Amino acid sequence: MGSDCTTDDLKVTSASGSGGAAGSFYSYIDFTNTGTSPCRIEGYPGVSLTSASGAQIGAAATRDPSSAAANLTIPAGGTVKAQLRRTDPGVYSTSQCQPTAAADLKVYPPNNTTAVQVPFAGGTTCSNPAIKMLTVGAVTQGA
Repeated sequence: MGSDCTTDDLKVTSASGSGGAAGSFYSYIDFTNTGTSPCRIEGYPGVSLTSASGAQIGAAATRDPSSAAANLTIPAGGTVKAQLRRTDPGVYSTSQCQPTAAADLKVYPPNNTTAVQVPFAGGTTCSNPAIKMLTVGAVTQGA
């Protein structure tokens, strides 16, 4: 079965977002087991957008309530994914959104307290923490 996956066991990557429902962009955060033995992962990653200096911008991602967590085993070299939905900042007024450039995604793999910075190609986000820009799903099989 393997032990629980740690941040050190995982390579975390993300594809740039694609269009989806009106006002939303979808992408996946991939977690690849770089270890030599299987490891277990379950739940939701912690995700937020950061500036080039690493400071968090706006609110952290909320969990997608329609996404069920499952206990998964990632074989050595295998990958699981979590879907990330980002709201288009253009749906908000400039004064409400307080737009700012985002450089990275700060990703905490499920059940870990060490984060990884992943380059973010999405550009601008809202810095107003009252606006929930990100929604993340639980990890699922497949890359």
